Amino acid sequence: MPPLDNVLNDQWTTWQQELGNKALPYGFNTFPINVQGHEDDFLLHTDCQNCPKFNASFTAGWPDFEKKTKATYATFLTRLSTLFGSPMDTVSQAMNACEYLSWAYYHVIALTFAFTDSDVHTCDSLTVAYYNYFLDVDQKLGYLGANQYLKMILHQLNTITGHLSYEETFFYKTLRPQDPEEHLLGAAASDGQPHFFFYMTEQVHMRQLLSALMGSANRATYPQVFQTAPLASLQFAIEVVQANDGSRYVQAHLGDNDVVLGGCTSTKCDIEAFKTYLASVATLDVPTACAN
Repeated sequence: MPPLDNVLNDQWTTWQQELGNKALPYGFNTFPINVQGHEDDFLLHTDCQNCPKFNASFTAGWPDFEKKTKATYATFLTRLSTLFGSPMDTVSQAMNACEYLSWAYYHVIALTFAFTDSDVHTCDSLTVAYYNYFLDVDQKLGYLGANQYLKMILHQLNTITGHLSYEETFFYKTLRPQDPEEHLLGAAASDGQPHFFFYMTEQVHMRQLLSALMGSANRATYPQVFQTAPLASLQFAIEVVQANDGSRYVQAHLGDNDVVLGGCTSTKCDIEAFKTYLASVATLDVPTACAN
């Protein structure tokens, strides 16, 4: 992260002193970032483009989804056609129009036509309907798109409870950079295991992971979680908390909302109950399953 000229200079000096020999010249400090190409990213980006099985299921269900969605949003599709001066014959065309409309709205960009807040909110509703169709497809496939992430979370929890060593985890064997520069691994426990994992992905895939973490029962019980508007930025967090008596539980949040995880009935999820749920669903070899 580079320093900002004439901004927080005193703080930068203090931070450099605290970092010691880990601080690079001119205030730069390096953090390792692992980036995978879309075709190989089954952890955060499994979809029609890199998973033939997902594509087949998605494509098979699309005509029915499109028919229902066009009926539900018939008046709005006519409205979009009027605004853009071109027909909106398909859901995909409407989604593209909504993406452009939302971009202009959230970035305060003036367009050549006038639109209303109601138009943006209806676009949000249409986008959420598409997201939920995407989640339905993944759920029917046994959370194929989220399976690598589920396995990584399960292994991480097993290391915390002492049932698995870090070197045996899916992350260490599969996702950890090969031959990493150890001094660049940053915040890590004494055994070399990272304190936390931070990932970025598109909203539809983040919701895909969240859907799998909650499970079908809790997704059905708390559908409002997945009605969250597709904001420009949305954060999902999952963490292990140790209570005063030494017991551990898992909790998760989407934005400001608490989430009930799979295998649990409250937002404070017993770690062993959550592990049992994860073990029941994190069972797929994703590259192999996608190819078949």
